[in-house]
Amino acid sequence: MRIKKFLWTVMIVVVIMFAGCTEKVTVVEVSLPSLYWTVYFVVRGSGELIPNALIQLVSTVDSRIEYTETTNMLGVARFVGVRQGSFYITITATGFSTEKNVINVFRDDWGQVFLTPSEVSGIVRVHCMFWSKTPSAIVKLIYHEDENITFTKATDANGEAHFESIPSGRYTVIISSDEYEPLEEILHFTSNNFLLNRLLVSRFTWGYVRVLSAHMNRVPGALVLLRSIHDENIYYTARQPSPPSGGVAYFQRVLRDEYFITVSVGDNIIYQDKLDLRQYTLRNNFYYTIQLEPAENKNVVLYKEYYNS
Repeated sequence: MRIKKFLWTVMIVVVIMFAGCTEKVTVVEVSLPSLYWTVYFVVRGSGELIPNALIQLVSTVDSRIEYTETTNMLGVARFVGVRQGSFYITITATGFSTEKNVINVFRDDWGQVFLTPSEVSGIVRVHCMFWSKTPSAIVKLIYHEDENITFTKATDANGEAHFESIPSGRYTVIISSDEYEPLEEILHFTSNNFLLNRLLVSRFTWGYVRVLSAHMNRVPGALVLLRSIHDENIYYTARQPSPPSGGVAYFQRVLRDEYFITVSVGDNIIYQDKLDLRQYTLRNNFYYTIQLEPAENKNVVLYKEYYNS
Protein backbone atom coordinates (compact mmCIF):
# COMPACT_ATOMS: atom_id res chain seq x y z
CA MET A 1 0.00 0.00 0.00
CA ARG A 2 1.18 3.51 -0.72
CA ILE A 3 1.24 5.55 2.39
CA LYS A 4 1.77 9.25 2.49
CA LYS A 5 1.62 10.55 6.00
CA PHE A 6 0.17 13.95 6.63
CA LEU A 7 0.73 15.76 9.89
CA TRP A 8 -1.03 18.56 11.58
CA THR A 9 1.00 21.08 13.50
CA VAL A 10 -0.76 21.95 16.67
CA MET A 11 0.22 24.81 18.85
CA ILE A 12 -0.40 24.01 22.48
CA VAL A 13 -0.22 26.80 24.89
CA VAL A 14 0.56 25.75 28.37
CA VAL A 15 -0.20 28.30 30.95
CA ILE A 16 1.31 27.66 34.30
CA MET A 17 -0.48 29.41 37.01
CA PHE A 18 0.92 29.82 40.41
CA ALA A 19 -0.94 31.38 43.36
CA GLY A 20 -3.68 32.70 41.13
CA CYS A 21 -1.32 34.53 38.77
CA THR A 22 0.42 33.64 35.52
CA GLU A 23 4.09 33.02 36.06
CA LYS A 24 5.11 31.87 32.58
CA VAL A 25 3.69 31.08 29.14
CA THR A 26 5.42 28.28 27.22
CA VAL A 27 4.73 27.56 23.55
CA VAL A 28 5.26 23.88 22.57
CA GLU A 29 5.15 22.62 18.94
CA VAL A 30 3.76 19.06 18.68
CA SER A 31 3.27 16.89 15.51
CA LEU A 32 0.13 14.71 15.45
CA PRO A 33 -1.14 12.28 12.76
CA SER A 34 -3.70 13.53 10.23
CA LEU A 35 -7.28 12.39 10.77
CA TYR A 36 -8.34 12.98 7.16
CA TRP A 37 -7.11 11.03 4.15
CA THR A 38 -7.14 10.71 0.37
CA VAL A 39 -8.49 7.43 -0.97
CA TYR A 40 -8.59 6.11 -4.57
CA PHE A 41 -10.76 3.31 -5.96
CA VAL A 42 -10.26 1.49 -9.28
CA VAL A 43 -13.43 -0.24 -10.50
CA ARG A 44 -13.28 -3.19 -12.90
CA GLY A 45 -15.81 -5.61 -14.34
CA SER A 46 -15.53 -8.40 -16.91
CA GLY A 47 -11.84 -7.55 -17.30
CA GLU A 48 -12.49 -3.88 -18.19
CA LEU A 49 -12.30 -0.57 -16.35
CA ILE A 50 -15.76 0.81 -15.59
CA PRO A 51 -16.42 4.56 -16.02
CA ASN A 52 -19.36 6.39 -14.44
CA ALA A 53 -19.65 3.96 -11.54
CA LEU A 54 -21.25 5.62 -8.50
CA ILE A 55 -19.32 5.08 -5.25
CA GLN A 56 -20.77 6.06 -1.88
CA LEU A 57 -19.16 5.92 1.54
CA VAL A 58 -21.87 5.48 4.17
CA SER A 59 -21.53 5.93 7.91
CA THR A 60 -21.59 2.68 9.86
CA VAL A 61 -23.12 4.57 12.78
CA ASP A 62 -26.21 6.24 11.33
CA SER A 63 -26.22 5.00 7.68
CA ARG A 64 -25.73 8.56 6.44
CA ILE A 65 -24.06 9.01 3.05
CA GLU A 66 -20.92 10.99 3.83
CA TYR A 67 -18.95 10.92 0.57
CA THR A 68 -19.97 10.39 -3.05
CA GLU A 69 -17.81 10.19 -6.18
CA THR A 70 -18.08 8.82 -9.73
CA THR A 71 -15.34 6.99 -11.59
CA ASN A 72 -13.70 8.76 -14.53
CA MET A 73 -13.09 7.28 -17.98
CA LEU A 74 -10.24 5.22 -16.53
CA GLY A 75 -12.51 3.68 -13.90
CA VAL A 76 -10.86 5.67 -11.07
CA ALA A 77 -12.61 7.62 -8.31
CA ARG A 78 -10.73 9.97 -5.94
CA PHE A 79 -11.97 10.84 -2.47
CA VAL A 80 -10.23 13.77 -0.74
CA GLY A 81 -10.54 14.61 2.95
CA VAL A 82 -12.12 11.36 4.09
CA ARG A 83 -12.32 11.18 7.85
CA GLN A 84 -10.67 8.34 9.67
CA GLY A 85 -13.02 5.48 10.51
CA SER A 86 -15.18 2.69 9.12
CA PHE A 87 -17.61 3.00 6.22
CA TYR A 88 -20.04 0.94 4.22
CA ILE A 89 -18.97 1.27 0.58
CA THR A 90 -21.61 0.89 -2.13
CA ILE A 91 -20.69 0.75 -5.82
CA THR A 92 -23.35 0.93 -8.52
CA ALA A 93 -22.80 0.66 -12.26
CA THR A 94 -25.11 0.00 -15.21
CA GLY A 95 -25.07 -3.66 -16.22
CA PHE A 96 -23.45 -4.84 -12.99
CA SER A 97 -24.64 -6.11 -9.64
CA THR A 98 -24.34 -3.58 -6.80
CA GLU A 99 -21.27 -4.24 -4.67
CA LYS A 100 -21.46 -3.62 -0.90
CA ASN A 101 -18.67 -3.98 1.63
CA VAL A 102 -17.06 -2.48 4.72
CA ILE A 103 -13.78 -0.55 4.62
CA ASN A 104 -11.56 1.04 7.26
CA VAL A 105 -9.88 4.34 6.40
CA PHE A 106 -6.80 5.11 8.48
CA ARG A 107 -4.24 6.31 5.91
CA ASP A 108 -3.86 7.53 2.32
CA ASP A 109 -4.65 4.44 0.31
CA TRP A 110 -6.09 2.89 -2.84
CA GLY A 111 -7.92 -0.29 -3.73
CA GLN A 112 -9.50 -2.23 -6.59
CA VAL A 113 -13.11 -3.32 -6.76
CA PHE A 114 -14.32 -6.04 -9.15
CA LEU A 115 -17.98 -5.87 -10.13
CA THR A 116 -20.01 -8.84 -11.29
CA PRO A 117 -22.19 -8.40 -14.39
CA SER A 118 -25.89 -8.54 -13.52
CA GLU A 119 -26.40 -10.72 -16.62
CA VAL A 120 -23.98 -12.91 -18.53
CA SER A 121 -23.95 -14.80 -21.81
CA GLY A 122 -21.83 -17.70 -22.92
CA ILE A 123 -21.43 -21.16 -24.39
CA VAL A 124 -21.41 -24.66 -22.94
CA ARG A 125 -19.48 -26.89 -25.35
CA VAL A 126 -19.99 -30.64 -25.01
CA HIS A 127 -17.53 -33.26 -26.29
CA CYS A 128 -17.47 -37.03 -26.26
CA MET A 129 -14.78 -39.64 -26.99
CA PHE A 130 -11.67 -38.24 -28.73
CA TRP A 131 -13.11 -34.73 -28.08
CA SER A 132 -15.53 -35.01 -30.98
CA LYS A 133 -18.62 -32.78 -30.95
CA THR A 134 -21.77 -34.01 -29.23
CA PRO A 135 -24.98 -32.70 -30.83
CA SER A 136 -28.42 -33.06 -29.20
CA ALA A 137 -27.07 -33.17 -25.64
CA ILE A 138 -29.35 -31.36 -23.17
CA VAL A 139 -27.74 -28.67 -21.00
CA LYS A 140 -29.79 -27.45 -18.03
CA LEU A 141 -28.82 -24.58 -15.72
CA ILE A 142 -30.56 -24.25 -12.33
CA TYR A 143 -30.13 -20.85 -10.64
CA HIS A 144 -29.29 -21.18 -6.94
CA GLU A 145 -30.85 -17.86 -5.94
CA ASP A 146 -34.21 -19.13 -7.19
CA GLU A 147 -34.47 -22.78 -8.23
CA ASN A 148 -37.61 -21.96 -10.19
CA ILE A 149 -35.36 -20.10 -12.63
CA THR A 150 -33.89 -22.63 -15.05
CA PHE A 151 -32.43 -22.45 -18.54
CA THR A 152 -32.37 -25.44 -20.88
CA LYS A 153 -30.70 -25.71 -24.27
CA ALA A 154 -29.84 -28.54 -26.67
CA THR A 155 -26.39 -28.56 -28.22
CA ASP A 156 -26.25 -27.74 -31.92
CA ALA A 157 -24.32 -29.48 -34.69
CA ASN A 158 -21.10 -28.08 -33.22
CA GLY A 159 -21.87 -29.51 -29.79
CA GLU A 160 -22.56 -26.03 -28.38
CA ALA A 161 -25.41 -24.73 -26.22
CA HIS A 162 -25.68 -20.93 -26.30
CA PHE A 163 -27.09 -19.02 -23.32
CA GLU A 164 -27.99 -15.33 -23.60
CA SER A 165 -28.54 -12.81 -20.80
CA ILE A 166 -28.90 -15.14 -17.83
CA PRO A 167 -28.51 -13.80 -14.25
CA SER A 168 -24.92 -14.01 -13.05
CA GLY A 169 -24.34 -16.22 -10.06
CA ARG A 170 -24.20 -19.82 -8.92
CA TYR A 171 -25.77 -22.62 -10.95
CA THR A 172 -26.18 -26.37 -10.94
CA VAL A 173 -25.18 -27.50 -14.43
CA ILE A 174 -26.68 -30.79 -15.68
CA ILE A 175 -25.62 -32.24 -19.05
CA SER A 176 -27.47 -35.33 -20.28
CA SER A 177 -27.66 -37.47 -23.39
CA ASP A 178 -29.11 -40.86 -24.26
CA GLU A 179 -25.69 -42.10 -25.31
CA TYR A 180 -23.61 -40.70 -22.45
CA GLU A 181 -23.39 -40.68 -18.68
CA PRO A 182 -25.04 -37.57 -17.17
CA LEU A 183 -22.73 -34.90 -15.79
CA GLU A 184 -23.72 -32.66 -12.87
CA GLU A 185 -21.66 -29.96 -11.14
CA ILE A 186 -22.00 -26.59 -9.40
CA LEU A 187 -20.41 -23.57 -11.11
CA HIS A 188 -20.29 -19.78 -10.82
CA PHE A 189 -21.06 -17.78 -13.97
CA THR A 190 -19.78 -14.29 -13.21
CA SER A 191 -17.90 -13.37 -16.40
CA ASN A 192 -19.53 -12.38 -19.62
CA ASN A 193 -18.88 -14.46 -22.75
CA PHE A 194 -18.04 -17.52 -20.65
CA LEU A 195 -16.96 -20.75 -22.38
CA LEU A 196 -17.40 -24.07 -20.58
CA ASN A 197 -15.90 -27.24 -22.12
CA ARG A 198 -17.06 -30.62 -20.80
CA LEU A 199 -16.28 -34.19 -21.86
CA LEU A 200 -18.99 -36.83 -21.56
CA VAL A 201 -18.31 -40.52 -21.01
CA SER A 202 -20.30 -43.00 -23.09
CA ARG A 203 -22.90 -45.12 -21.30
CA PHE A 204 -21.78 -48.05 -23.44
CA THR A 205 -18.72 -50.19 -23.93
CA TRP A 206 -17.77 -53.13 -26.14
CA GLY A 207 -15.58 -56.19 -25.90
CA TYR A 208 -15.06 -59.93 -26.10
CA VAL A 209 -15.74 -63.05 -24.06
CA ARG A 210 -13.54 -66.05 -24.76
CA VAL A 211 -14.62 -69.46 -23.46
CA LEU A 212 -11.88 -72.08 -23.04
CA SER A 213 -12.00 -75.66 -21.91
CA ALA A 214 -9.88 -77.00 -19.10
CA HIS A 215 -7.24 -77.85 -21.71
CA MET A 216 -7.25 -74.31 -23.18
CA ASN A 217 -9.33 -75.22 -26.25
CA ARG A 218 -11.99 -72.81 -27.44
CA VAL A 219 -15.50 -74.12 -26.82
CA PRO A 220 -17.26 -73.93 -30.20
CA GLY A 221 -20.80 -72.64 -30.33
CA ALA A 222 -20.81 -71.48 -26.69
CA LEU A 223 -23.63 -68.98 -26.12
CA VAL A 224 -22.77 -66.12 -23.76
CA LEU A 225 -25.60 -64.25 -22.03
CA LEU A 226 -25.09 -60.96 -20.14
CA ARG A 227 -28.12 -59.95 -18.03
CA SER A 228 -28.13 -56.77 -15.96
CA ILE A 229 -28.17 -57.28 -12.20
CA HIS A 230 -30.25 -54.11 -11.80
CA ASP A 231 -32.69 -54.51 -14.70
CA GLU A 232 -33.53 -57.97 -16.02
CA ASN A 233 -34.91 -56.41 -19.20
CA ILE A 234 -31.39 -55.38 -20.17
CA TYR A 235 -29.48 -58.29 -21.62
CA TYR A 236 -27.12 -59.13 -24.47
CA THR A 237 -26.17 -62.39 -26.17
CA ALA A 238 -23.28 -63.42 -28.38
CA ARG A 239 -22.10 -66.81 -29.58
CA GLN A 240 -18.54 -68.05 -29.81
CA PRO A 241 -18.13 -69.24 -33.43
CA SER A 242 -17.73 -72.91 -34.19
CA PRO A 243 -14.74 -74.38 -36.04
CA PRO A 244 -13.17 -73.84 -38.42
CA SER A 245 -13.72 -70.08 -37.95
CA GLY A 246 -12.82 -70.13 -34.25
CA GLY A 247 -12.88 -66.68 -32.66
CA VAL A 248 -14.62 -65.30 -29.57
CA ALA A 249 -18.07 -64.03 -28.57
CA TYR A 250 -18.14 -60.37 -29.60
CA PHE A 251 -20.34 -57.73 -27.87
CA GLN A 252 -20.50 -54.57 -29.93
CA ARG A 253 -22.54 -52.22 -27.73
CA VAL A 254 -23.16 -53.03 -24.07
CA LEU A 255 -24.45 -50.71 -21.35
CA ARG A 256 -21.80 -50.12 -18.70
CA ASP A 257 -23.36 -51.99 -15.77
CA GLU A 258 -23.08 -55.04 -13.51
CA TYR A 259 -24.11 -58.33 -15.09
CA PHE A 260 -24.80 -61.97 -14.47
CA ILE A 261 -22.84 -63.86 -17.10
CA THR A 262 -24.07 -67.27 -18.21
CA VAL A 263 -22.39 -69.56 -20.75
CA SER A 264 -24.30 -72.47 -22.23
CA VAL A 265 -23.82 -75.12 -24.90
CA GLY A 266 -27.10 -76.47 -26.16
CA ASP A 267 -29.35 -76.96 -23.14
CA ASN A 268 -26.45 -77.20 -20.70
CA ILE A 269 -25.26 -74.26 -18.61
CA ILE A 270 -21.50 -74.64 -18.29
CA TYR A 271 -20.58 -71.41 -16.47
CA GLN A 272 -22.18 -68.73 -14.29
CA ASP A 273 -20.67 -65.71 -12.55
CA LYS A 274 -20.89 -61.94 -12.13
CA LEU A 275 -19.19 -59.45 -14.44
CA ASP A 276 -18.72 -55.75 -13.68
CA LEU A 277 -18.44 -53.62 -16.83
CA ARG A 278 -18.84 -50.20 -15.19
CA GLN A 279 -15.11 -49.48 -15.34
CA TYR A 280 -14.89 -49.94 -19.11
CA THR A 281 -15.50 -47.32 -21.79
CA LEU A 282 -15.50 -47.09 -25.57
CA ARG A 283 -11.79 -46.35 -25.37
CA ASN A 284 -11.07 -49.05 -22.80
CA ASN A 285 -13.00 -52.16 -23.87
CA PHE A 286 -13.26 -55.44 -21.95
CA TYR A 287 -11.71 -58.82 -22.86
CA TYR A 288 -12.98 -61.53 -20.55
CA THR A 289 -11.60 -65.08 -20.64
CA ILE A 290 -13.41 -68.03 -19.04
CA GLN A 291 -11.48 -71.24 -18.47
CA LEU A 292 -13.66 -74.10 -17.37
CA GLU A 293 -12.64 -76.22 -14.41
CA PRO A 294 -11.73 -79.86 -15.06
CA ALA A 295 -13.74 -81.08 -12.07
CA GLU A 296 -17.49 -81.42 -11.78
CA ASN A 297 -19.35 -78.40 -10.45
CA LYS A 298 -22.67 -78.94 -8.72
CA ASN A 299 -24.07 -75.67 -10.07
CA VAL A 300 -23.30 -76.21 -13.75
CA VAL A 301 -22.82 -79.05 -16.19
CA LEU A 302 -19.24 -78.85 -17.43
CA TYR A 303 -18.58 -78.86 -21.13
CA LYS A 304 -17.41 -82.22 -22.57
CA GLU A 305 -14.28 -81.50 -24.54
CA TYR A 306 -14.32 -82.25 -28.24
CA TYR A 307 -10.57 -82.12 -28.64
CA ASN A 308 -7.66 -83.87 -27.05
CA SER A 309 -4.76 -81.67 -26.05
